[in-house]
Amino acid sequence: MPDHPPDQTACREWGFPSAAQVLRIEGADALAFAQSQFASDLRQLATGCWQWSTWLDAQGRVRALMQLAHHDEQTLIALLRGGNGEALAQDLRRYVLRARVRITPERVWLHAQPLVSGSDRSATRDATHLRLDAGTYALDLHTSDPGCNDHGDGRHAAALAAVRCGHVWLPDALLGDLMPPALSLLRLQAASLGKGCYPGQEMVARLHYRGGHKRRLARLRLPVPQAPGTVVEGDGSTALLLNGAADGTGWEALAVLSESTAPVRMSMQFIVIEEFSS
Repeated sequence: MPDHPPDQTACREWGFPSAAQVLRIEGADALAFAQSQFASDLRQLATGCWQWSTWLDAQGRVRALMQLAHHDEQTLIALLRGGNGEALAQDLRRYVLRARVRITPERVWLHAQPLVSGSDRSATRDATHLRLDAGTYALDLHTSDPGCNDHGDGRHAAALAAVRCGHVWLPDALLGDLMPPALSLLRLQAASLGKGCYPGQEMVARLHYRGGHKRRLARLRLPVPQAPGTVVEGDGSTALLLNGAADGTGWEALAVLSESTAPVRMSMQFIVIEEFSS
């Protein structure tokens, strides 16, 4: 553990970053292109709504995790839950071929607030921002800095709500490393078993029907904040920490758990509060 606790600014960024990346996917073939590349089923995505989605490599590893909003019949807006928008846009453009699609990365200012009761999966847009309603919290995406400050209790509460829902924000270093079951993506319907072919689809089906993947998503409680990407080891298990938030008595974080037979090198008392289905 660190000798000195992290400052409050760092802790806030470990829940939701103040800036994020989005991709605008536009054109007459935008929906068909996204349906062929992303693992979620866009046939279930109505205009004015969003869904969880992911882009996998051929081995089924998560290259990008996103909240994919259906703005209109020719426009999708993807909030990347980690990763570099320009790099991802360049990779996706390699598969456009003759499709009538434009893929444009944008930087946005991200604000978060808790909700007592939201309209889960709605995506509302006006001239200045896009709001993604996740039921217990909402994310507001501004294309220019609105000059407001939501770094207080509201942002903390929204980050904690996301952790308790099992909604991951991925450290960039883990992109291309984790399989969908490790992030509970079938539970979120970010990966489909019935939509047909997409990159990594065979591996998604194999892991679901044949099993054998030993990494799983869990919610932990730790005594002090820890940065995303930190690995802590306990009795018989290793926890790879993801996004987290203060819970009043300590720190709650999402983590990828795996069995460990190696000697414990860095021991920390952590409590597994719950494990999420794959």
